Amino acid sequence: MGLTSCGGPKEVEIDNPTDKEITVKIGDKEAVKIPAESTKTMKLAEGEYKISLDDKVVGTIKRTKEDVNAVINPTLSTYVNDYVSYEEKTGITPESDFPQWKVEYIGYEFEGPFTVSNELYVNFGSDYNLTQTLPEELKTFSEKKYDIKTKVFRIKDYFSEYASTYDVTAEDFKAAGISVDETKIKTEAKKKNMQEAKAEESTEKTEQEKKETENTETKIDEK
Repeated sequence: MGLTSCGGPKEVEIDNPTDKEITVKIGDKEAVKIPAESTKTMKLAEGEYKISLDDKVVGTIKRTKEDVNAVINPTLSTYVNDYVSYEEKTGITPESDFPQWKVEYIGYEFEGPFTVSNELYVNFGSDYNLTQTLPEELKTFSEKKYDIKTKVFRIKDYFSEYASTYDVTAEDFKAAGISVDETKIKTEAKKKNMQEAKAEESTEKTEQEKKETENTETKIDEK
C-alpha cells in the first residue's frame, strides 16, 4: 500500500537504533537494508504506507504535508524530543513553556523538559532531526527575547548527551547492557563537577567579601 496525494515528497528518516541490521519496506517501494545503529533518509510523499520489518508487517503510517523531521520507527524503539531554550541577556524563558515528562530507562525514572514516543511514526515536528546538531547559540530572537528549539534523539543518545544533567554514569549504562561512549560521559561528569566546585568557590568568596564589608562598616560605626 502506498497511496499518495498531490503533495510533493519530503525527506523522512528511517532509523535503526538496534545492534543488528534490519530490512525495512515502505509501501510498494524497494526494501531498504539499514545497518545497526544507523539512519537512512528517504523522500516520501503524503499518503498512507504499510511498513514491514524483516518481511513482517508492523503497521501503517500516514504522511501529511505538515510533517517535519519525522522518523519511521520500525523497531518501535523509544525517542525523545528535547526542548532547549536560547535567551538574550535580558530574556527569561517561563517554566510553563517547557513540557515535563517522565520516562523509565536503564532502571531509573527520569523527569525533564522533553516528550517521548515509541510509535511506528515518530512525528514530534522537531526543529532538528536525528542527524542534525543543536546550535550552541542563536543569532536572532523573537520579540520575547528567547526561543525554544527542539531536537529528536534516540533515548540512548539523549541520556548519553545529558548524562551529567541526570546524574547518569557509564556504569549505569553498562549495568543495563547498553554500549555508550564511556569517555564522553566521564568527561562531561568531570566537567560538571568542576563547574559545581567553581560555583561553590564563587559563592564562598562572595559570602566572605560580604562578611568583610560588614566588619569594616561595624568598625567605622564604633569609631
